[in-house]
Amino acid sequence: MSELLLGKRSLPLRGITRVALVIGLIAYVLPFASVSCGGQHVLTGTGLNAITGAHTVSSQSQSYSGDVAFLLALIGGMVALAILFLPIQVRVRAAAAGLASLWSVAMLLVGQAHVNAELADGTPNGLATVHWEAGFWIALLAFTASATMMALELYRARSILPGERVPSVLSLAQNMQRSWLVTAGGLVALVGSLTIIVACELPFIHYTDSLTQPASPSIANPGFAPSTWFAAEPFGVAVLALLAAIVLLLWRRAIPRAIAASMLLAFGVQTSLLFVGYFVFASKSQDAQLTPADPIGVMAGVLLFAGGFAGMLTLISRQPDAVEGPASIN
Repeated sequence: MSELLLGKRSLPLRGITRVALVIGLIAYVLPFASVSCGGQHVLTGTGLNAITGAHTVSSQSQSYSGDVAFLLALIGGMVALAILFLPIQVRVRAAAAGLASLWSVAMLLVGQAHVNAELADGTPNGLATVHWEAGFWIALLAFTASATMMALELYRARSILPGERVPSVLSLAQNMQRSWLVTAGGLVALVGSLTIIVACELPFIHYTDSLTQPASPSIANPGFAPSTWFAAEPFGVAVLALLAAIVLLLWRRAIPRAIAASMLLAFGVQTSLLFVGYFVFASKSQDAQLTPADPIGVMAGVLLFAGGFAGMLTLISRQPDAVEGPASIN
């Protein structure tokens, strides 16, 4: 595998990424989702319909508005594809295209959540249901593959410096040196873990209608006793993220650092998406006002991700090949 990534028989990662992005963009003309109401099929929309909206006049006239998140996902894929044709530095190109692909993945998931929530709000009895078709899943997988290929390209670009033949490896079997980067990452993650608790204590929505009680529910105090158990997820994440931050600050062994950094990366994405959901819920609710808890929660997720990313970067070191003879017959 290392030879395929670093040697003369290296995989054409940029070419594979271009193909994946083209497939993801083409998927927008395929069926993206189908809607049924009361068990009867109502409409099937493509990815373009997911952007512009759809209308049907079968048994009754029904309209479904498009979602800007699907448009942003499409733009992200187009931007990533354009970046791959620019004559820029390999590392910059891989990082930019990878981030644009990740943006597309995130926007597809956000758009899917928006549509599901819109149908749930519009049909409280659950009469209308949405089934996500092949086009959506092809686009999601294609953009995910694109981001993965660019991550490997960035790894390969970091591995080889001009004039050197020293591949980069994950140094998991040794003690790592203490650096300002991992210390800063641990501190940032520690602040992020505490910020989650703050966001959970603050109200995530404020109802202006006095008849709605509680007027300012929070994750920690939703006003309905059984719902309090939903706070176990973010509070549990906060505790685990705090432990991971302490590992980054105190441990020098590579394996614990790798585990802690990976946890923080995952928790960062999860926390951001959690509070994005509360933000969307508050913004679409009638007689409601947004509160600081939602952006604070998203910021907490970003801090966790940044801390994990910093810790992961310190795991990459350059080590010379074990044996390099004058010739190789392989």
